[in-house]
Amino acid sequence: MKKQWSNFPGLHGERTVSLRRQAYLNNQRLAVEVIAHVDGTEVPYALVTRNFSDEPLSGPECSFFDDNNYGYILEWMISEEICALTGHFVASGYCIYPEVAFDLNVLQDGEFRKGENPGKAA
Repeated sequence: MKKQWSNFPGLHGERTVSLRRQAYLNNQRLAVEVIAHVDGTEVPYALVTRNFSDEPLSGPECSFFDDNNYGYILEWMISEEICALTGHFVASGYCIYPEVAFDLNVLQDGEFRKGENPGKAA
């Protein structure tokens, strides 16, 4: 089992989270989902990455972070050394999304493999 955290911002009580590695359906790029563990059940909490298909990425461990909706999670992930800013950004609408490089060693593999339907991360 990969790492779990009990100090995740926004969840209270005896709850932990893990991070699940998924892939976007159209291009198999990295998608990262936060999973809350509640009373022995895994509950999807947030898909924290964004899929900008036309934008180049720095590597397969990289993705654009949904800083618009989950800035507080990005700050936590950086402080926990789960990801690091690469210095690349993409603008969409009124938002600027930073590219981050994830430590793939702390991510759990999703239920699907390359070429299969990655579910809600699509």
